[in-house]
Amino acid sequence: MNKRMLALLLVAATSTLTACGGNSSDGNNASNNSGSETDTGDDTGTDTGTDTGTDTGTDDGTDTGTDDGTETLTCDTSRFAEDAIVRVPTSDELETWAKTWTGEQGSYNDAGDFTSTGSFSFASTAAGTIVLNTSVYNPESICIEPDADPVMMYLHFDEAHLDLFADGQFSGESPADASISIRNLTAEDDSTSSDEYPSTGALGTLSISGNPAGISSVPATFAPATSSKEGLYQIWRVSAGSNSWALSLSGYSIGSVANFGTWQGTNVANKLPGLGVSVDLAAGEWEFTNVSLNALPGSSGTMTLNGTLHSTPVTGEAVEISGTGTVRAGSGFDSDTLAVTQPNSVYTRYTWTSSNGMTLYFDQPGQAGFGQVVSFVSWLGNTWYLTNPGSNITVNETDHTISFNDLVVPGFSGETTSLTLNGTLSLQ
Repeated sequence: MNKRMLALLLVAATSTLTACGGNSSDGNNASNNSGSETDTGDDTGTDTGTDTGTDTGTDDGTDTGTDDGTETLTCDTSRFAEDAIVRVPTSDELETWAKTWTGEQGSYNDAGDFTSTGSFSFASTAAGTIVLNTSVYNPESICIEPDADPVMMYLHFDEAHLDLFADGQFSGESPADASISIRNLTAEDDSTSSDEYPSTGALGTLSISGNPAGISSVPATFAPATSSKEGLYQIWRVSAGSNSWALSLSGYSIGSVANFGTWQGTNVANKLPGLGVSVDLAAGEWEFTNVSLNALPGSSGTMTLNGTLHSTPVTGEAVEISGTGTVRAGSGFDSDTLAVTQPNSVYTRYTWTSSNGMTLYFDQPGQAGFGQVVSFVSWLGNTWYLTNPGSNITVNETDHTISFNDLVVPGFSGETTSLTLNGTLSLQ
């Protein structure tokens, strides 16, 4: 996923360091010993290579820029959205990111317009530090988001922050002076001004309001050209094969990640409805009503979304699904994979997973006193659960199949809808 995305998304996130190297606060390291010695012995012959002199411990206060101590890198996750997947980068990852970065410095006005005042360059090191004009700056927090697309590295200093993108871009503030904004926009980014984005799309259109501001102007509409289901995220992109701007949704989060900025909304308790998104997976419709996304580092203001987007309807032929719960489960189920587990002699669990991210469970009891259980879980986080389904299911031991005949499965754990299942699945 695009991390200027999520995280995302489906971003962004949630879900912030000290590093190896010199002291970045003032360039003077009081812990460095200059190594001055006074040799009190007389050397009357051949020097045996042994220094018998007394070390006076004198420190002349000069920091040579070298610190042989090792400080532990940390990632302060409190700086990110709750569901953000960030961590401390490994030494190999830091080695990959060690390079020189070149861009521009300047400032933004209240409308989000950038005024350049000159060029800006710095180096990121394998120790996790930033070198700027020969001065070394240790971040208080350094985090990598490995699942973002492109991968992102976040560095937070006393007052400034710096976002590095694996595709060579960066944005944030100068570690030396947080009042100076810095950025690096490639030619592709410069072409993505608001008038370059389409105003309408075949997959629907969202209007954008509020006061979002990023490293360049924010378009008035989001009009995607592609829609895809990727893991636990539904993702729309404005351009096929490009991550210049994408909107991703998981079961409880929304992320807008673009070259001009990143915004995210999360509601774990009430999921997407709590964020203002009404979903009908069977129809492939996603309605946004005053959906407010908060700015992540490098962006500001609130992005408010209104409108409707479309995706491929969720369906399947092995098991037909009807009932009020199809809006969150789809209208059909096809088994993509089957797993059989038997944690103990009490029951055997059969688990079917579809390519659409839906999961169907059947527990067959192994001893008296325990009943059969059928449950269905949507990738949106909704669950339907039934014990003792009775004659509405048939287990054929010879053919190794299970058949559902008008089996009504009620909602579970706050889910108020129900599913009616008809069809047959293999038990092997």
